[in-house]
Amino acid sequence: MNRKGFTLIELLIVVAIISILAGIVLVGLRPSLQTARDARRVAEIKQIQTGLQLYYNREGRYPDLLNQLLVTNGGVVTALPLTDPSSKNYGYTYDEPVGGYTLGTMFEEQATQATQNQVTTGRADEVDCTAEKAYCVSF
Repeated sequence: MNRKGFTLIELLIVVAIISILAGIVLVGLRPSLQTARDARRVAEIKQIQTGLQLYYNREGRYPDLLNQLLVTNGGVVTALPLTDPSSKNYGYTYDEPVGGYTLGTMFEEQATQATQNQVTTGRADEVDCTAEKAYCVSF
């Protein structure tokens, strides 16, 4: 008897091999995904800084809270990333006596030379700027 097709065992072996290969690829991609999310955090911090400067140019001071930058709250921008890729709020602290601010986030990976802290002291809301994985900017 001459049958065409695959047996159940053969199909299970192929599915197992494909699953193992997919697992290896996903584990290999994880560091790249972390790096991409960290790069997005840096880009969004720069967007927020631009919004802060626009607000300062109009109001003569920085806002007390980040959501005050939005037009719906009397601000100057229509959209703004208020949370990072992992849905945590960006840290923001307005220092009224000094007239400046500190803005920060936490990286998933160690900060590299290109994204090293510009501020290494203090806090930006919940973000401790002295932490190794912290990225904080101040103005």
